[in-house]
Amino acid sequence: MTSAYFSTPERIATLEATAAAWLSTPYVQSGAVRGSGASCHMLAAAVLRDTCCPLPPPPDRGTTRLREYTTAMRTWLDSQPTHFAPVPLEALAAGDVLLCEIGCGHIGLYLGDPGARALQVLRHTPAHIVSLHDPQVRAHLVAAWRPLDPSIT
Repeated sequence: MTSAYFSTPERIATLEATAAAWLSTPYVQSGAVRGSGASCHMLAAAVLRDTCCPLPPPPDRGTTRLREYTTAMRTWLDSQPTHFAPVPLEALAAGDVLLCEIGCGHIGLYLGDPGARALQVLRHTPAHIVSLHDPQVRAHLVAAWRPLDPSIT
């Protein structure tokens, strides 16, 4: 059995600082360069990577249509049981990867309280923080996965 990677105050503080460093990064399809461009799934993966959370890289979107890519991301997250565990939306914790449906597929990264904050980047909006207390944001959440630390049993 493994434990949540972001289970200590130090790791949560690193997550917060890392997410803040990515704010205002514009959207670039399949990009993952802080300040230059990132897509939603690559932003979440890059923030986790930058916090030293040991995860495999997500699949590249390539030419996959958005709706199909959402299915591919869900399949990929589910296929990584040593790295991610599905969690109910009512039990979110800092570091959880969020799958959303906003007309198309979307990935965000939950940062936690205060304010039930999540980091995201959209096609026409640079990386920014939203609140899951906003009913319009919450309504689009469909699933979540928690990054695991296999070294903690």
